[in-house]
Parts: sequence; C-alpha cells; structure tokens
Amino acid sequence: MLLAIRRENPSASVPLILGTLVYDGRLDRGAVSPATVRRLYADHGLDRVAIPDGNSTHTRLRWQAERPGALWHGDVCHGPNLVMGGQNMPLRIHGMLDDNSRFVVALEAMHSER
Repeated sequence: MLLAIRRENPSASVPLILGTLVYDGRLDRGAVSPATVRRLYADHGLDRVAIPDGNSTHTRLRWQAERPGALWHGDVCHGPNLVMGGQNMPLRIHGMLDDNSRFVVALEAMHSER
C-alpha cells in the first residue's frame, strides 16, 4: 500500500502519507516509523521527487526561498512557567529563521507573545 501511494504521489512527504493513513483509519499510529518508510522507498527507488519551479528548469523543494534573505519565518513557542520573585511567569521563545539557509536570525525569551 505504501509503495502504491508513493507511485501515485511522488512529491508527498512521508509524514503526510503516514498522517493521512492514520487519519483514514488504514494504519495505527506508531505502527511504522517514518525512517522505516523512507528506507522502504529508497530500497525501491521511490525517493521523494522535488517539485519543479514553474518558470525555469531549476528544481526547488517545498517551502524553500530562492536565496538567503528572501524569506524569514517567525514563530513563538510556549515554554514552561518560571517562578521569578515568587511570581509564576509564562515563558515564550520567539524565533526568526532564514528560509533558504536555515540560519537563526533571532532568538529571544519573553513573558508574552507581543
């Protein structure tokens, strides 16, 4: 079943394939690891196919900017509460990442998301 799915959807990621199968009830969660499925695909020559860029012969992977500095991603992660001066304070980690190079542009701990 996994090989047939890969043949029909060569650009789909392994987590997407496994997640869809679990959601559809065709596979139990944790029944097979993503690494095992990747090895299966590699053994059968069914590695993930990158999506071609529509304007050129250059092939880009999903969510990859054309060059460093072209696109940054920002996100906030919720950490554990910290006790400071007898007060319970939330911890929020703010991060910025360059899409192409994966360089961490900024990383800062704050008490709020603002």
